[in-house]
Amino acid sequence: MATRKTPADKDVKAMSGNLKKTSATSKPAETVKPAKKRSVKKDDALKAQPVVDTPVLHKANINPLDEVMEIKAHNEEVKTAKALKKAAKKGVKTLKAADQSTSISSEDEKGSKTLADTKKRRNVINSAQKTAERKFAELKAQEENDEAKASCSCCCSSFCNGAFGAWADAYKNIFNFKGRTSRFEFWSFMLINFFVTFAFIGGMTLLPYQEASGYGVLVMGIMLIFLVAQCIISLSLSVRRIHDTGNPAWKGFYRPLVCVLALIIALVFASNTYLPDEYDVAPTDFFSVLGTLLVFAILGVIYLYYLFKMIITVCFIEEDTNVLEWGEARYTDTLYKKRALKYAAIYFVIWIIYSIFVVTFLQLTALAMYGAWM
Repeated sequence: MATRKTPADKDVKAMSGNLKKTSATSKPAETVKPAKKRSVKKDDALKAQPVVDTPVLHKANINPLDEVMEIKAHNEEVKTAKALKKAAKKGVKTLKAADQSTSISSEDEKGSKTLADTKKRRNVINSAQKTAERKFAELKAQEENDEAKASCSCCCSSFCNGAFGAWADAYKNIFNFKGRTSRFEFWSFMLINFFVTFAFIGGMTLLPYQEASGYGVLVMGIMLIFLVAQCIISLSLSVRRIHDTGNPAWKGFYRPLVCVLALIIALVFASNTYLPDEYDVAPTDFFSVLGTLLVFAILGVIYLYYLFKMIITVCFIEEDTNVLEWGEARYTDTLYKKRALKYAAIYFVIWIIYSIFVVTFLQLTALAMYGAWM
């Protein structure tokens, strides 16, 4: 049987077509699933039933504009939700970046702290090693001083053992320019060597000999060898004494002296070669002569400065027990320091008496020779 189409069915079809057009133009937020097609079984019973006109109660009574507005509102909500999600993701990323930066900065701070701690530990270890070396050197020096005290009971025995031992050590170490020599050893050698030198030279001069004979040449040769040996011993002793004060001998004292002395000698030869004689000085040569004299004066002041600096260091500066580059310091006890000052005072007193005696003797001989000439 053919079904009849009612006007209500035509209106429903028109409304559904309009709704499809509006949904195609606007992007819906949620896709409306199409209704599943029901499989209509063609039963004979249903076919036999008559068609009844029933009232349609679906979207025919709803305004299509309202539905479109609802779809637009839903789309806007979806967009805002997406924007919020993106903002949340960005916030999470920024938080992660901030956490990473803070972690990096904290790691840098930890690294700097660890470096500072390691430096402090190294400094503590170095200071502990230095103090241990210093204590060891002091203990060893104290042991040596105690042994010297035990072996030297009286003043005479201490003078014989300590002072003469230092004098003998100076002759043994005549070519030693690397060790150390204390003030006690230095002044012991200087005091005893003064008497030895005076006795040797006086005895050699008082011996009867003729200059042309072989015996006289032998005596002069022995005296020359003795004086050269004294110069070498004094040089090595002063170098070791400077090392005992903790200073380098060549760089701080002898190299400036040698350089200034070489400049003075070169200037003397240059002035003798290029400058005119003292009787033939022209007015044009006045400034050259004056400049040469000024350079001589400056070099002489520099030479005297380093010379007196070396003399004061060798004779009076105390030993430095902290510097162990040239060996360990010896005779650092207060007893040996007092003896060193005592020997230095005796040495200077004897030198003053000897110089006064020599001056008076020369004056008397000059007066005697002048009276004989008259």
